[in-house]
Amino acid sequence: MRQLVDKYQPYFPAAFFIGGFVFDLLTTARIDETFQLLQQFLYLLVIGFFLVFEKSPRLELFFATGFRAKIWHYKTEAVHFLLGALLSVYMIFYFKSASPWNSFLFVGSLAALLVLNEFERIKGLGDIIRFSLFSLCSVSYFVYLVPILWHQIGFFTFLFSLIIAAIFMVFFFYLLSKYEHLPQSYLLKNIVTPAMLVPVIFFFLYAFHVLPPVPLSLEKIGVYHDIKKSGKEYELSYDRPSWKFWENGAQSFIAMAGDKVFCFASIFAPDFFADRVTMEWWQKRGDGWTKTDSIPMQVVGGREKGFRGYTVKTNYEGGEWQVRVVTSDHREIGRIYFSIDKTGQMAPVERAFTVDRF
Repeated sequence: MRQLVDKYQPYFPAAFFIGGFVFDLLTTARIDETFQLLQQFLYLLVIGFFLVFEKSPRLELFFATGFRAKIWHYKTEAVHFLLGALLSVYMIFYFKSASPWNSFLFVGSLAALLVLNEFERIKGLGDIIRFSLFSLCSVSYFVYLVPILWHQIGFFTFLFSLIIAAIFMVFFFYLLSKYEHLPQSYLLKNIVTPAMLVPVIFFFLYAFHVLPPVPLSLEKIGVYHDIKKSGKEYELSYDRPSWKFWENGAQSFIAMAGDKVFCFASIFAPDFFADRVTMEWWQKRGDGWTKTDSIPMQVVGGREKGFRGYTVKTNYEGGEWQVRVVTSDHREIGRIYFSIDKTGQMAPVERAFTVDRF
């Protein structure tokens, strides 16, 4: 048995990482679920205390012999399991909130860190990488926890979340500073500075509108010929060739006399959340895009499938269009591209509308 363990021991970190990722995929629910938020906070506490207490001379002596030594032997795997679990859930939540057009870099970087977390060369960086990843997990967590508790997003909400994350990490730095065998220069260079760079990076990502607007996410968006509310459902009517099955509604919009263009969106928001989003209508003119309308829409959270709303445009030109859904702090949740063909106004034809209920 011992030989078998020694043979496959190099693969243990990767196995624990995959285990944490799969476990999180199976258990991840809504971003605002209380149990899940408490579980993530517990993971952060365990990682933080482990990183602190592993540097305690007394603790090293306590785990030096016997069965305790066997437990201590797998401390690295335990940390990687928890980091893998947290990074995976953050990647899931930030991916859901990300608009591919402006948040791809952030989500891609998060995915890369999720993989790099298992490379021996990365792990060889020791405290620098581990405390940086701990800081990344801490900031990622508080960036969406604070808006969930505050019931809105915005600059001051985001800034407060960074402050709370920094205070959380400073608590562990304070515990580390009590160990006399750790030089202050080492603590500052290899632990505090790399860790505190993470909130600074997040601030710049937010300033350049690259950071996804967690905890909001776009559940559905489409273009339609008509929208009516029937009871608790919206009836979404559109005319579309059957072979264009990938389109959301009528993204190849054939306009006839009197037609209006409707854009419908369903936006997930946590319970008790109340904030404003804007539907921006953009038209392609020449080589660039020009904003023609900016229509605000109040979002109220709590509905499982997201808050539903729509905007309508009556005066429009033919050509290429897009609608962007943007938060109150100017971060994009998502967008949809579509074209409007007005030649149908000259030669009307009968249409058979398909109706989706949502």
